Amino acid sequence: MSPQDKDIVKLKEEYLEKLQKIAGLTREEAKKALLEEIEREETQAAARIIKEKEEEAKLTADKKAQEIIVSAMRHGAISYIPEYTVSTIKIEDEDLKGRIIGKEGRNIRAFEHLESRKLLSKLKRKLRRSCLKKVKN
Repeated sequence: MSPQDKDIVKLKEEYLEKLQKIAGLTREEAKKALLEEIEREETQAAARIIKEKEEEAKLTADKKAQEIIVSAMRHGAISYIPEYTVSTIKIEDEDLKGRIIGKEGRNIRAFEHLESRKLLSKLKRKLRRSCLKKVKN
């Protein structure tokens, strides 16, 4: 080693000693403090990223849940609507059926107009009332 290199090493050691005295920390203590600070900052960054991903997952889950509910309602409505919105009345007497329909269908059209619903009378001896509003039924 040249004398100049020895001087550089000596100056470096003196510099580190002065730095340790000023800081009041040894090299290991300073290293430990620095690593703890870096770990704390990175933990906060990771927590922020995790929170963002959780919020994103919640929004996606809510949207998917709404789609599933709407789909279930659509499929359930297919069986629900006829069951709860159509009433069937058996008419045994042809004379009574004729009176309900009326001459040229006038009575049945008047009923349909008053009740705001279609009265389906094409079935034999049955009168079917259809209405989507359960209250009117």
